[in-house]
Amino acid sequence: MLIALMADVHSNAPALEAVVSDARAAGATHFVCAGDITGFGPSAQQCVDTVRAICQVVVRGNHDNALSEGVDCGCHPSLAHLARAAEKVARSQLGTLEAAWLRRLPLEESLYLSGRQLYAVHGSPIDPLHGSVPPSPQVEKLRREFMAVDADFVVLGHTHRQLVLPSVLEAGVLVNPGSVGFPTDGDPRAAYALLDFGSGSVHTKRVGYDVDRAVADARPLDAKERALYERVLRKGALPS
Repeated sequence: MLIALMADVHSNAPALEAVVSDARAAGATHFVCAGDITGFGPSAQQCVDTVRAICQVVVRGNHDNALSEGVDCGCHPSLAHLARAAEKVARSQLGTLEAAWLRRLPLEESLYLSGRQLYAVHGSPIDPLHGSVPPSPQVEKLRREFMAVDADFVVLGHTHRQLVLPSVLEAGVLVNPGSVGFPTDGDPRAAYALLDFGSGSVHTKRVGYDVDRAVADARPLDAKERALYERVLRKGALPS
């Protein structure tokens, strides 16, 4: 059984479409989203609809929480104005049912299949919305944070950095699939991961997508926010 692991879609419909197409072509039968369907990008409605339709597991990210609860997302200061502008666009798109669905998303969720368990959270168990696991974590600190999690696979997001740690957690493999729609690790391609639930192997993936279309979709944003959004999408990096 092949499971596509996603996170940080950030309202980028062309990137999400490319990832879903690539995953299905590879044979993925299940999809997991570790939060932040919304935020930064202009296509909240389309991305929410897609994730609702295909994902067996979805958890709430800090941008989803900000949109549904009317609170600050707590993102990087250089992106705060873009985040607020994107929230305004998202609120104009999402209907009552979609907004209620976002509000009901759990902070953490598990999936049981074939005698194995997958656990998903956006940040970390001790801070589901804003916690983060860096690329080179302190092993003992990480084990304390995940001590209460008994799962074969742990999937998270938030950092926009692909990460596979097969032997750090005592219980299982920790995976951050990277960001589908707003990569900031220097590679502008959409990021996700494929998990073979039977063998336990994880393969990180990068997929090119139509950035020009994503930029064109951002017309509802003001010129300044649209320019920042385009710069991040094309460079795959935060503004310096």
